Amino acid sequence: MSRRSFEIHRNGKDQIQERIQEAVRDYYTRHRRLPATVVVNPKEAQRAQEALEALGLRVPLETAPGCLIPEVWLGVGDEH
Repeated sequence: MSRRSFEIHRNGKDQIQERIQEAVRDYYTRHRRLPATVVVNPKEAQRAQEALEALGLRVPLETAPGCLIPEVWLGVGDEH
């Protein structure tokens, strides 16, 4: 059975695009790769998808009700 892990980023930015950009930049700086997925609150799904497109990021978008609106979760891959 596989288990997914996420890094939770909460940077205090109001705009979803700024939050995603900062979270992915931080992740890339530390891991030298893009995250497996970007997870946001379901209420932000449309704006998050638009933000990913505007930023030119081809990363799958998922939603999770447990993800708070000021948070961006980044998938770090599967663990076995």
